[in-house]
Amino acid sequence: MQAASQSYFGVPVEQLRVEQAAMLAGIIQAPSRNNPRTDPENALKRRNLVLKRMRDQQFITNTQYEAAVAAPVELAELQALPEQVAYPAPHFVDAVKDWLLNDSDALGKTPGARKEALLRGGLSITTTIDLNLQAQAETSIAEVLPGQGVDPKIPDAALVSIEPGTGFVRAMVGGYNYFGTHSYRQSNLAMGSGRQTGSSFKPIVMATALDAGVSPTKQFASPSNARFNIPGGVWNVKGGGGLGSGTMRDCAVVSSNTCFANVIQDPAVGPEKANEMAKKLGIVSTKLVPTPAMVLGPNNTTVEDMAGVYATFANAGVRVPPTLVTKITGPDGSVIYQHAHSQSKAIEPDVAAQVSTALQGVISGGTGTSANIGREAGGKTGSAQNNTDAWFCGYVPQLATAVWVGFAEPRANKSGQRSLVSMTSPNTRITVFGGTYPAKIWASFMKGALADSPELPLIAPEPPEVTTTTVPAPNPAVLAPVPPTSYVEVPDLKALTLTAAKSALEKLGLTAENVMVISTFEAPGSVTAQSPRPGAKVLPGTSVWVESIAPPTTTTTTTTTIAAAPTTTVAGGAKPAAPPTTRVSPRD
Repeated sequence: MQAASQSYFGVPVEQLRVEQAAMLAGIIQAPSRNNPRTDPENALKRRNLVLKRMRDQQFITNTQYEAAVAAPVELAELQALPEQVAYPAPHFVDAVKDWLLNDSDALGKTPGARKEALLRGGLSITTTIDLNLQAQAETSIAEVLPGQGVDPKIPDAALVSIEPGTGFVRAMVGGYNYFGTHSYRQSNLAMGSGRQTGSSFKPIVMATALDAGVSPTKQFASPSNARFNIPGGVWNVKGGGGLGSGTMRDCAVVSSNTCFANVIQDPAVGPEKANEMAKKLGIVSTKLVPTPAMVLGPNNTTVEDMAGVYATFANAGVRVPPTLVTKITGPDGSVIYQHAHSQSKAIEPDVAAQVSTALQGVISGGTGTSANIGREAGGKTGSAQNNTDAWFCGYVPQLATAVWVGFAEPRANKSGQRSLVSMTSPNTRITVFGGTYPAKIWASFMKGALADSPELPLIAPEPPEVTTTTVPAPNPAVLAPVPPTSYVEVPDLKALTLTAAKSALEKLGLTAENVMVISTFEAPGSVTAQSPRPGAKVLPGTSVWVESIAPPTTTTTTTTTIAAAPTTTVAGGAKPAAPPTTRVSPRD
């Protein structure tokens, strides 16, 4: 009620006039049908009916009634709702809003039209988030990095997990405690301007070389140190991985910097080709600087883009763009946006298979052994210059996940200059590489996320054939998120008392969030509305929003939250409302 009061009238609920309170009471019964922004005529009729019943029950005088009925409907200017309570996957919700307002014309051709449609409300937006996986992602980060926000030695983290065959973003963590008080709480560390990728970029250069015809058995020099004359001066590279020389697979397993410095300077490869390959594989949010040093990951890239790149490797070289929204319906139930599947061949299946073979070795016996999840998987560690950024990106056929760890905000050094924080002592308890915190978070998340999924070979015996470069087409099979593995059906509560409704929900493993409203024409304690609707299938533990009638002596609206409600649908536009219904290091 507080959010609705601010949204429609721009005042807190205790400052509502009689006719405004009656309008809100009318909206509650049928939010879409009685919305004064989308159906002012029906909303006015409902308001006046509520006023009449208030007069008949002597809650207001006839004089007050006549004045209230005569009052025009004056709505506040559209604005975003204030953040009242926590809701699931908040950084993902922000990403959806950003996509709707800036990257899609689903809600209108102009920014103004899109903003108005989003803020007006009445939309039902179906997203790709899987709240089981989202919860697992948040849990895995919290377990590996306990004390975020409290202990200054604990860095931040971000995670994005994508379904390779559909591009559906199933989990996104953009930082800790979105609803907290720290300065960057609502900055999405999974997107934005990105961070240095370190050696997690090397598989892109390997794919470039293989795609250009470089033999997977070709040997490359991998000394401990190397000097290269490149445009602009001398490039000094350290870290050979103890090889001396090796194939690209050998060099990927131990993350040899000098080896891959030679790979990118192979006459068949080069920075420009590597830059184009990066775009084809999925790095589209940031602009890379095509120099030989790019192989060691000095360029900033988003976590979402890196998850997309590794999803392409998992999908036999076929890129499916990351997708956040599958369907939008308007206030009248009409479909105004329907996701259409699209894909493109980034690399040949045999190139993807060669990359996967190398990345499988990273986990089984290389720099990423902490990411071993007991099934075939491929992945790569990454650590940036001075250990300011650490990554682990990896995949199985069903899921590709990228994890970044680092301090989000620069800190002042001894000279007073602000710079990114090195994850070395005394800033952190351990020296953080890609094979430490990021690999452990990745492993914890993937084990939980794949607990009920079959073990599949990393490289499919017969990869899917893609005969054209780009294949956009509607695909009904991927228009909606995969339903949870277990769910319960929400009962019809509207014929029950509040006590009986709570009991019915508890028996099903659900909880209630009760909102009490004043009514003069319905029995106190009776349930008059609920959300989700009767028959809806929800996860166990979901909180069901229940509206009940307050006793006649109640003069204010109170809300008691018993649990937060997970949801995969962003209702009303911008957010899932409070229910109705939380330079490269030598090592990796």
